[in-house]
Amino acid sequence: PQQGFFEMGIDSLMTIELKNRIEADLECSLPSTLFFKYPTLESLAQYLVSKLIQADVPQVSDVPSQGEEEVIELTNTVHDVEQLSEAEAEALLLAKLDSF
Repeated sequence: PQQGFFEMGIDSLMTIELKNRIEADLECSLPSTLFFKYPTLESLAQYLVSKLIQADVPQVSDVPSQGEEEVIELTNTVHDVEQLSEAEAEALLLAKLDSF
């Protein structure tokens, strides 16, 4: 998990293809410098988990339209995810990617 992608032999064309695949699977936009900013599986997984958490957190303007129970449940879920170890977060992310 801590070995660099480029050390593993991944070239720039492969990073573009992988970035596009992750974007399609997660239905989100990622920076073109993704693999330069997050050069290991560990750092990339941490970034993607934080991005997924941010996507699930309601915006302040959304809160009044949701029921109080839904907001509490979502807050508890975010708290639970934040308590995960790096290995657990990575496993959760990989399971999410496999489900697509």
